[in-house]
Amino acid sequence: MNEQIRLPGPTPVPPEGLTAQSRQIIGHREDDFSKLLVRVTENLKKVFETKNDVLIFPASGTGGLEIAVVNILSPGDKILSVNNGVFGHRFRNIAKTFGAEIIDLSYPWGQPCNFVEFEQTLKKHPDIKAVLFTHNETSTCVQNNLEKAGQIVKNHNAVLLVDAVSSLGGLPVKCDDWNLDIVVTSSQKALMTPPGLAILSVSPKAWKQIRSSSFPVFYWDLKKAKKYYDERQQTPYTPPVSLLYALDMALKRILREGLDKVYKRHKLLTKALRKGMVKLGFKPFVPWEIASYTVSAFYQPEFVGYSLFKEHLYKKYKIHFANGQGNLKSKIFRIGHMGYVSSNDILKTIEIFGKGLKDFNINTDLDVALSDCKEVLRGVEEYV
Repeated sequence: MNEQIRLPGPTPVPPEGLTAQSRQIIGHREDDFSKLLVRVTENLKKVFETKNDVLIFPASGTGGLEIAVVNILSPGDKILSVNNGVFGHRFRNIAKTFGAEIIDLSYPWGQPCNFVEFEQTLKKHPDIKAVLFTHNETSTCVQNNLEKAGQIVKNHNAVLLVDAVSSLGGLPVKCDDWNLDIVVTSSQKALMTPPGLAILSVSPKAWKQIRSSSFPVFYWDLKKAKKYYDERQQTPYTPPVSLLYALDMALKRILREGLDKVYKRHKLLTKALRKGMVKLGFKPFVPWEIASYTVSAFYQPEFVGYSLFKEHLYKKYKIHFANGQGNLKSKIFRIGHMGYVSSNDILKTIEIFGKGLKDFNINTDLDVALSDCKEVLRGVEEYV
């Protein structure tokens, strides 16, 4: 039986990405590598929807967030942190670790950012240097309004630092149109590549602040990375060449499908999954209006022992999905549906959960759940 990878990340890698990684290594100071890096970078700019610099580092998404923070900060800088989940809190803690003065806007997990309060806080503290904003809070499956955040911050001296780790490539992230200063993502989510690459876009407004930063950096130096790319089309240090092979294939796949179709597919897959799961008796953690289109959260069921149920689904049906995190660990579970995911994958997920419930003698109408899913999925333009 093929394993169903329905994690919030890492996500499934397409066949061409798996094959690409088996290619022989090339030297990272050779012309062939420069051609690869330029092609990947230019295609990333299309997905970021930007003319800004896009730079790649060997790191996880968390490493990318640290890169953003340490290049922007000077000791004692005032930072506004929007926090409504595990990853917003992590972004905050990175800045705090490096000596930032933190102004917290914290919300109950499962609630979105309040933009009236957000704008008032920026007006009250004109000396805020940066805003930390998580677009798609993976731990709660809440989608914060990134376009709104960009509209507000553009009229302030602060730069907007965005965690788009679980959104970019699955949700619109319009860096230029939305005035996003530093956007961080990583390879293992909607970009359909194994873990190991952190990717950042950097605006002219951000570069101005980076150049005035007095914080010491070496390996994570954005200025050095830009200099190597601009002058040599290289990276300062040895890159993970095989991951770039895979990312090259993934980006070509995304652009062949077309960004609008990618975003529509993700939205409809989410809607279908939620509809099917509700028919099976599972309750979504957040309302549709603020729901992520790349990962969905449901309350752990009271009608069956959750831990035993999850273990049973893996052992019998080989499906991987995720528990909640932090204070939601014992309350919700999460199903990823980003990147290399099709209508058939969603139907298979509903089928597995329905069969699993029947294995525990839970009455449910799996046929109706699948029928409701199929009704939504008729609108999906599949890309093979």
